[in-house]
Amino acid sequence: MSNPNGVDLTRLRQLQAMAENLCTLANRHRENHNYVVAHALYGRALSVAQEIHTPENDGNSLVT
Repeated sequence: MSNPNGVDLTRLRQLQAMAENLCTLANRHRENHNYVVAHALYGRALSVAQEIHTPENDGNSLVT
């Protein structure tokens, strides 16, 4: 499912869901004082979020 700009909308939604799920999991680990795991999960969520680029936005709102 691509739009006219060549962006795969399904892929963007999958990446966004993955980043959000990683953040949720990181928050749970942080609440349980498992900071090393939380830090790693936040880092992975950030790297996934950086892969999300939309044509309307040169930057990435999820990363900010």
